[in-house]
Amino acid sequence: MRALIPLSELLVLTSESEASLSGTGADPLTFRSVDYRTESKRGCSWVEPVVVGNDVIYVQREGCVVRSIVSTEATTTRKRYVANEMTMFVDHLLAGSGRTIVDMAYCQHPYSTIWFVLSDGKVLTLSYIPEIKQMSWAQHDLGGWVESVTSVYNGTEDVPWFTVVRGAVRQIERLATRQITTLANG
Repeated sequence: MRALIPLSELLVLTSESEASLSGTGADPLTFRSVDYRTESKRGCSWVEPVVVGNDVIYVQREGCVVRSIVSTEATTTRKRYVANEMTMFVDHLLAGSGRTIVDMAYCQHPYSTIWFVLSDGKVLTLSYIPEIKQMSWAQHDLGGWVESVTSVYNGTEDVPWFTVVRGAVRQIERLATRQITTLANG
C-alpha cells in the first residue's frame, strides 16, 4: 500500500492499482461492511499524492507520469473513479528525458501550483485549477540540486520550501512571496 486518501470514499493507492473503499450499500465502512472496488491498474509510486479540490494527483509507479484521479457519475449508489494522465503533452520534460519525479508538494494559495522535484535536481510546476480544466507546466532551475520540496502556509499564502545542495552545502530555502500587490512588483 502506497497511500490512503480519505474523500467521500477511501481511495487506496498501491504499486499495482488504484481502488475505492466504502461501506456496502448505505452502511458505513466497518469490518463487516466493506465494498472494495479496483478503479484502475496503473500503480502509484512512493511519492506522496496531493489533493487539489476533489482530485487526487499522484505519480504513477514508473515515476515519470502524473495522473489525476477524479470521480465520475455514480453508477449505482457509489461513485466511479478514473485516473487521467496529466503529462501526455509534456513527455519531453519527463519520460522522454529519462527523468523521474522524486518529491512533490501542493501550494493552494494564491496560484494552485503543484511543485515536482526531479531525479536530476531540477523542478517542474503544474498550475492546476480543476474547476475550469486549466493546466500548464513549467520547468525551473533554482541554481542548485533540489532534493525535496514541501508547502508551508504562512498566514497569507502557501510557500514552497526546498532542500537545495550547492557545492558541498545543503540549505533549506523558500521562494519569495508570489503575490503581486503593486504594478512595480509585477
